[in-house]
Amino acid sequence: MLEPQIEFSASQVRALKEFHEEFFGPPRSSEAKALGREASANAQRLAGEIKPLFSQVDRFPFLENLQPVHKTLLELAAKPYTWWLTELRKEEDKLLSQKEDVLDPILTFMGGSQKDIYLEASTLLKSQESNFHYLQSDTQKQIQAILDDAKCYRSNRMQQLKALVDALRAEVTAAVQHATQQALAKLNSLQTRLQGMDDYQALPAQRQAELDLPFQELHQYVSQESLIAALNDRLHTFEEQGYTTLLARTVTLAQQARTPEPAPAGNTNNGNDATPDDPQPPAPPPPPAPKIVPARSLKPDYPKAWLATENDINDYLEALRKTLLAEVQQGHKVQI
Repeated sequence: MLEPQIEFSASQVRALKEFHEEFFGPPRSSEAKALGREASANAQRLAGEIKPLFSQVDRFPFLENLQPVHKTLLELAAKPYTWWLTELRKEEDKLLSQKEDVLDPILTFMGGSQKDIYLEASTLLKSQESNFHYLQSDTQKQIQAILDDAKCYRSNRMQQLKALVDALRAEVTAAVQHATQQALAKLNSLQTRLQGMDDYQALPAQRQAELDLPFQELHQYVSQESLIAALNDRLHTFEEQGYTTLLARTVTLAQQARTPEPAPAGNTNNGNDATPDDPQPPAPPPPPAPKIVPARSLKPDYPKAWLATENDINDYLEALRKTLLAEVQQGHKVQI
């Protein structure tokens, strides 16, 4: 059955051509029927180009703004060619507004460098989140506000975001460097104290190197770690546990070095009455390693909550002296 021939005015055809050029680009067709069908085909094509973007909504939440546009395009693709010539004018302003306000800006965003800036900012916030607690600024909040903006693809928002990202990265770098320097200074102080012990200096070089090895390993870790919380936790654990263990081992090794070796079997005892077959007295057992007590764990018996006067300071120091003395009198060593 042949389709009825419908006559369209020149103004209708001209209006569709103008819309097509503005919305889809220059049309190939000029005859009314072919022009209407070309418009439907281009709406279908554009809807197909948009659809894959929805798989990236988790990384670019603003892509949800394309859902109404995508729905409209599918509806346009299903229109008969006659609709484009007779009914388009009723929807033209709405369609052109969607293109100008949503479709074009988002497609430009996703096809250019703005997309990379957005991803860079998002990655920075996730990877450095734990470091933000050590910053004084609210730069990360400003970045998050732009990322959460449903219309961040418009205007100069990505230029603002790029400047904030650069600023935040510089702030984080400075904070990490400061924390690293503090950690290394603390580590060097602990090692210097260990090496200054008489027990350490009495050991042969091989034993000293053995005791120094944990410091070298931790030094390397601190120099490479970029998360301040992880760096501080590792150093705190070493100071609370590993360092105390090293001090105790230093004392033990020094005691072992000072303990005389038992006389070899068959010793004639330099002409004394003992015969070569006499049993040798057993070597005395090494003294037990002293208990090491961290000074920060000691709580002086002091009744006040703070120190406010010179007398308060003197009283507190006397209480602390008694507490420290009690530990030393028990044979303990106080770690400072």
